[in-house]
Amino acid sequence: MRRRIAIVLGDAGSAQYILPTLQGLRECSAVTLFTENESAAARVLDHSKESYTVIGEGFIDFSPFSLVLCGTAGKSIDLWKRASEAALQGRVPLAWFGDFFGSGSEFGVRHMSPNHVAIFDSRSGSAFKRARPGFPGSHISVVGNPAFDRIRAQNASSVRRVARNKLRLGPDARHVHYSVSSITQFRVMESLAVLLPWIHSRELSLSVGFHPADGKERIEALRQEIVSALGSRFIETGPRLTGLECALAADCFVTEYSTSGVEAMVAGVPTAFLLLPSAAAYQESRCRTFPYFPLIADTERPKSGLGIF
Repeated sequence: MRRRIAIVLGDAGSAQYILPTLQGLRECSAVTLFTENESAAARVLDHSKESYTVIGEGFIDFSPFSLVLCGTAGKSIDLWKRASEAALQGRVPLAWFGDFFGSGSEFGVRHMSPNHVAIFDSRSGSAFKRARPGFPGSHISVVGNPAFDRIRAQNASSVRRVARNKLRLGPDARHVHYSVSSITQFRVMESLAVLLPWIHSRELSLSVGFHPADGKERIEALRQEIVSALGSRFIETGPRLTGLECALAADCFVTEYSTSGVEAMVAGVPTAFLLLPSAAAYQESRCRTFPYFPLIADTERPKSGLGIF
């Protein structure tokens, strides 16, 4: 009899992480995907035409399963906690998988530990251990993020050319893409106070990827704030381009905290992480120390502003 695996997904990052692994998992196990109704993960699964079961309120019964895989999800932390508690209380083996730096070290879940964790990188493993000094190191596996594998297979120059044509960017246009981290996690206006004057003073154009977890009303309010500051220098992307296409169209990619930022770096796009006070406080709450990301080589705290252009 094939073992049954429950995979619980809350945010887009964890859903994108698991998609490349599903074929391999299904070769040896019966897999059921779970998420909340209208979650960011649900949107990714809908786009990928993957079927899933919606987790509602109340008790989650994992007794039919031999393993629960739960994606770490800072923006869906209630689902993450509920699913983990249900697995642990039901004595079903539980493994977390973290799609980005420090995932699994969030303050809201430090009171619980899975049986195993698949972590993004060795520094994330160290942060996980600092949050749980008694957790066995042999149960931490550093595996990276499977979602990044596809980036190497793309013809970056060809994707960039097509994407810039869609955005009507000339060959000499200097363009920035800003991937907004969730308003619920960071003070985004703090970032805009630095980013928008920088864009304006250098006569750059800007496109923006808003975070789906923020909801339509918050996104529209943020969009209006940016349009008021930049006018025609703000370029709408709409549904025409994926996040990676937006990154490759840009001469610089900017974010506070996003897997998209690492995707941009892997694709060869100059990338800036806005490590302003709210973003720094978030990283430090997750047992991380400056510069927070191993991809950032600087050993001194950056001066104000962005020095890319």
